[in-house]
Amino acid sequence: MNHIEQYSVYGAKLILKLLGEMRQEINGVRKSKDIEYVHRMRIASRRLRNSFRIFAECFSEIKLKKWQKSIRGITRALSDGRDTDVKIAFLNHILNNIRSKEIKPGIKRLCLRLQQRRGRLQKKIIKIFDRLKKAKTLDDIQNTAQSLINNATLEPSINSISIFQYAYLKIFYQLRNVLEFEPYIYKPKYVAELHRMRIANKHLRYTIEAFEPLFEGKLKEYLDKIIYVHKILGEIHDCDVWIDYLPEFLANERKQIKEFLGSSRAYKRIEPGILHLLKDRKKERKRLYNEFVLFWQQLKNENTINNLINLLYLYIEPKTSEP
Repeated sequence: MNHIEQYSVYGAKLILKLLGEMRQEINGVRKSKDIEYVHRMRIASRRLRNSFRIFAECFSEIKLKKWQKSIRGITRALSDGRDTDVKIAFLNHILNNIRSKEIKPGIKRLCLRLQQRRGRLQKKIIKIFDRLKKAKTLDDIQNTAQSLINNATLEPSINSISIFQYAYLKIFYQLRNVLEFEPYIYKPKYVAELHRMRIANKHLRYTIEAFEPLFEGKLKEYLDKIIYVHKILGEIHDCDVWIDYLPEFLANERKQIKEFLGSSRAYKRIEPGILHLLKDRKKERKRLYNEFVLFWQQLKNENTINNLINLLYLYIEPKTSEP
């Protein structure tokens, strides 16, 4: 078995695993009785798409483009659904804990609009699943990956030097992508760049998770830190989304109220709650950003990035003299 074949079999097995995780959530997502089905399937679809990137040299470019397009459509629909679910849950938490009669009307109106949006998104999700089933994309992915495994000349060794070399290169590439955004870490107003750093860090996380079984548990310490960066950048992004969305929501509601009632007087009932939420999200964004900067500085002080690179290199450097 040559090097690319060993790597391909490893990748095909991972893809089958992730595909299975996606499939088992489909019925739950369709029924929409528990928001966690959407959450789990979204993550599985993201990991599957990332695996297409990691193991791109192992499959036909035509097939990969088709797979990526189909799964990306699922991910986007699920992401819209999940983000709306989280917003609704957050607003319900506020409503259950706040006593101010002045603030509640605006939060209730916002919650209603998001629930209406979630209903529309559910119909879109089901249509995408129907198209996916008709196109037999998931079956094609499964059959192609299984065929690659079945046609392999030998079972790949988990300790194969070639797999470790690929792992090193793929992780290093994603790590470099994250570090490109380091200059923007200390510039809180660079919202788009921090968002792109979050996406790059997400790809790094999923890439390390793909190869973690190779490294005897030694990547866990680094993976935990990368997951934390992923989490806090995600929470910062959530605040940024609220901060952009709420003024737009107020403007739209004011327009609708005036069109239906001929006056914007009723608007005054919902405005205080939305402005309260906007102030709260700005405050939380500042707190999260400061926490992120402190954590990143801690990573630098502990030389985490270089230590990770050195650890990865240890698994290939002693073996470079082997045939």
